[in-house]
Amino acid sequence: MSLNAALFPVASEIKTGDVDAMTDAEQNQGDDADALLQQKHAAMLQRLAIKEDARLQKFAARRADSLASVNPSESKDRFLQSFSEQFNQAEKNICSLQQKVSSEEDKSSIKRDLDQNAIKVLELEQFLAENSYFLPAYEVRASQSSISSLRMKLEHINAELVSKKKFTFKSKIAKNKNTTESSTLQASEPSQVSDSDAGKVNDPPYSVIGAPDRSKSRDDSESSESLHSRSSCMIRDMENSTIVRDLKNQEDSEIILQNLINCSVYIRGVYRAMYAHNLRGCKVFSGPITGSSLIEEIEECTMMLASQQIRIHNAKMSDMYLRVRSRPIVEYTERVRFAPYAFTYSGIENDLSFANLHEETGLWEHVDDFRWLRAIPSPNWSVLPEEERIGLVDGSSLEL
Repeated sequence: MSLNAALFPVASEIKTGDVDAMTDAEQNQGDDADALLQQKHAAMLQRLAIKEDARLQKFAARRADSLASVNPSESKDRFLQSFSEQFNQAEKNICSLQQKVSSEEDKSSIKRDLDQNAIKVLELEQFLAENSYFLPAYEVRASQSSISSLRMKLEHINAELVSKKKFTFKSKIAKNKNTTESSTLQASEPSQVSDSDAGKVNDPPYSVIGAPDRSKSRDDSESSESLHSRSSCMIRDMENSTIVRDLKNQEDSEIILQNLINCSVYIRGVYRAMYAHNLRGCKVFSGPITGSSLIEEIEECTMMLASQQIRIHNAKMSDMYLRVRSRPIVEYTERVRFAPYAFTYSGIENDLSFANLHEETGLWEHVDDFRWLRAIPSPNWSVLPEEERIGLVDGSSLEL
C-alpha cells in the first residue's frame, strides 16, 4: 500500500465512487439518447405514413375523377349504357318513320328522314367497331345483332318506298295514255327531258322509277317535272358493254347497278345515292354522290366513287378509288385495295363543290372492317401501291 493511500484512505474511496457515479450518469445519458432517437424515428415514420396516406387519397381522388369523365369506350358498362341509349333512340326514330310510310303522311320528309336514320345506324356501327377491342365476344355479337335489326327495318322501309314509287309512276303513265295527244304533249313539257335522256328512258337497259312525292300538292300538272328531278336509273343484266350516263340537273336521282359482267360504266354529274349489286369484272367511274353508296357482291371490279358514306359488303379482289367524308365500312371482304379518287370530266369541280366533296379528306385509307374486331390491322383490305394504281380517268369525251 502506498503512503498516500495509507494516509488518505477516505479520499481514495471517494474518488472511486465518483468514477462509478460518472459511469452510471453517462450510461443514463446514453439510454436517454437512444430513447430520444427512437422517438424521433417513430415520429419520422408517422410523418411519412401521413404523407403516404395523403398521396394515396389524392391518387384515389384523381382516379375517381378520371373514371367519372372517362370515355365510354374505356368501360364495358359505360359502353353498354351509351350503346343502349343510342340504339333505343334510333329504334324509336325508325318506328316513327315506319308509321309515316304506312299512313302515307308527310311524304316530303320521308326520304330525308330515311337518310338521316341510315347515318345514325352507321354511326352506331362505327361506335361498336371503335370499342370492340375490349368487349367480350358475346357483347359484340349481341350489339351486331341489334344493329342488324335496325338495318333490316330501314331496308324494309326503303323497299316499301320503292314499291310506292313504281305504282305511282305506272298510274301516271296510264293516266297520260288515256288523255288526248295534245294534253300528253302539254303535260310532258315541264319535265324538260332532252332527246338523249328520253332515248335512255326508253332504252331496254334503263328503267326509270318515280321517287316518292316530295311536294304537298298531288296535282298531275306538276308530276312530270317532279318525276324527272327525282328519278332513279337502273342499269342491269348487261355484259361486255360500255354505259355512259349524264345526270345534269338530276341531283335527287339514284343509280342502281345490278347483274353486270365485264361492263364499263361512266356516270357524269351529281346524284343522291348509288346501289351496286352483283358486279363481275366491271369498271365504274362515278361523279359525286351527295348521300350514301352501298356496294354488294362484287368481284374483280374497279370502282371510283366520291360519296358522303360508302359501305361495302361481300367484295373480293377489287380496287376502290374513293373520296369520302366518313370512314369507309367493309364487311366480308377479301383482298380489297383502296386508293384516292381519280376520275374527272368537264365540270366535275363544280359538282364536287356542290356535293361538299371538293376537298380530299384522306379517309379513303382509314377503313373500318366490321368483321375484324381485333386491335391489329385487318388482313381483308390494304392500300393499293402507287405503282399499281391507274392514272386519272377522263370521261369528258365519252359519248352517250
